[in-house]
Amino acid sequence: MSTTPPGMPDEDKQRHGRSFDDAVQLYERARPTYPADAVAWLVPPTAHEVLDLAAGTGKLTRVLLAAGHTVTAVEPLDGMRTELSRQLPRVRALAGTAERIPVPDASQDAVLVGQAWHWFDESAAVPEVTRVLRPGGALGLVWNDMDSAAPWVERLREVTGEAAAATRYGVDAGYGTVPWVAHMRERTGEPDTWRPPLGPEFGEPEWATFRHVHSQDLDTLLAGLSSRSYMILLPEAEREAILGRVAEMLRTHPDTAGRDTYELPYVTRCMRALKHP
Repeated sequence: MSTTPPGMPDEDKQRHGRSFDDAVQLYERARPTYPADAVAWLVPPTAHEVLDLAAGTGKLTRVLLAAGHTVTAVEPLDGMRTELSRQLPRVRALAGTAERIPVPDASQDAVLVGQAWHWFDESAAVPEVTRVLRPGGALGLVWNDMDSAAPWVERLREVTGEAAAATRYGVDAGYGTVPWVAHMRERTGEPDTWRPPLGPEFGEPEWATFRHVHSQDLDTLLAGLSSRSYMILLPEAEREAILGRVAEMLRTHPDTAGRDTYELPYVTRCMRALKHP
């Protein structure tokens, strides 16, 4: 079963997935980290060897290292992987995909996927994750999403044109979770009742939600928006026009007017599932 969001052809999904290599520095500079308590919930306390799958520039890798784990990072895009190695030169960083993971059988205590499961071909990725996990090991999926409960964040989503992207693809097309959330709602009606097709080797998935705030100045906030795949793929003039409207909205919105820094709230949604011993 493909994880292609409803209405998004495979060719478009691949184009969007590859686009991040055109925005490596924006991604590294502006994307938020993950809460330490979320990562602690995702990874079993006895885990030592952890695989960060589709690791990007190492946002999640850093949190895993800080928690004391030995991390292997797997990333398919050359530019992202090069930046990860520049930032974290002691981390073993391998070229590979979720559908072909370049590590031995039963070699990992946990496999974590940050902001990426919705790009995978589940029919190939699930057997590979199952293969590399040790008995009792954990699969952890995590997504950061801007928290629209804040009125100014909801307005930010409107100004960036996510509604137009949703019309095109039949889903929301913003930060990494949004295709995932739409895909789950299409299947089940509620995000936290979605289940990846993990098969009998895994126990019942569990869910948890964490919240954190990413404090940033205007330039960094705009860079973060620019690092989203649908923004990367826009013509430059159109992208710059959207960013100009965002800056004006932030200057005039009652919740953000007069600020030099913006406390951008995030919801971090996590799913974990344990491989049977």
